[in-house]
Amino acid sequence: MTVNYNKLASTSKPWTFFKLLLTWKASIWKAVYLELLVFLTIYGIISVVYRCALGQQQQKSFETVVRYFDSRLSYIPLELVLGFFCTQIINRWTKQYETIGFIDNIGLMTALYVRGRSERARLYRRNILRYCELMQVLEIKKWRTNLEWVFNYDWVPLPLMYPQIDVYFPIMTALQFVFYMGWMKVIEVVLNPFGEDDDDFETNALIDRNITMGMMIVDQGYDHPPDLLRDPFWDEIHPLYSEETACIRNNPPKGSISHVKLAHNVKEVIMMPHGTSSDGIQMQIEKPKLRRSTVRVKECDIDFSLNSRKSLNLNKEISKLQRRKSTPTTK
Repeated sequence: MTVNYNKLASTSKPWTFFKLLLTWKASIWKAVYLELLVFLTIYGIISVVYRCALGQQQQKSFETVVRYFDSRLSYIPLELVLGFFCTQIINRWTKQYETIGFIDNIGLMTALYVRGRSERARLYRRNILRYCELMQVLEIKKWRTNLEWVFNYDWVPLPLMYPQIDVYFPIMTALQFVFYMGWMKVIEVVLNPFGEDDDDFETNALIDRNITMGMMIVDQGYDHPPDLLRDPFWDEIHPLYSEETACIRNNPPKGSISHVKLAHNVKEVIMMPHGTSSDGIQMQIEKPKLRRSTVRVKECDIDFSLNSRKSLNLNKEISKLQRRKSTPTTK
């Protein structure tokens, strides 16, 4: 089952983060709540034993052991190990997702090359699609067989020490447990994406979709090409919008000099060589002897120039089509 939360985060709002944080399905709370309850229960038992059952000397000995382990907790690079492991698993998950095959191209190629309306031709087309889908199912099954060792992970090597044993409820320690255990749960879920967790791939739906789509392509879609008709934008070049979206302000990307307008009072520009050569030496040439050329300037701005160029190209294409239609065909 795949839980889609894109709608909750479709628009950036102040409460969007809290919506995602309070989501239960496919959340970190659902992944770690059982382990967190067990951890807090064990913590409470140890705290009660420490306060009620141990003597003063025993409490000091227990605190000495706890401080010893806490001082050496930083020797274990837990964040580095989990981060490296998570990176490797996420990369592998991404490659698995990118290699999920859809049968549309195979169905279209089969419908194109296996011609005929007879029963035998239809059997060929359907069998090709069925065998291709069978190969996909067998490949997924092979992955699932190789991932059986995932279920052997019953133990999570997290060093759970108690830096402040006098606290009745370990707030910071519980948060640390949630983060580390949630990190580990993410890795476990992503490690086998072909299961039935909240964030796993919809493998069964994918197989059903491929079979249904493939059979429809080679049966119902065979030899039914669409009619050659004029598109809705035949007489228009501008895209159309619905009434609701047409009222929304459109801010297309513009270049850094799109606002620049050419001078309207300049008709001609005189072009001449620069007074300095390419090697930086000042040329000793009198100005009257320099070669000059006159370039005429059209009064327009950049936006008008671009639009006129588009309309000019469109008019050229229309005139070409009209000439082709008016040209008589020779038999």
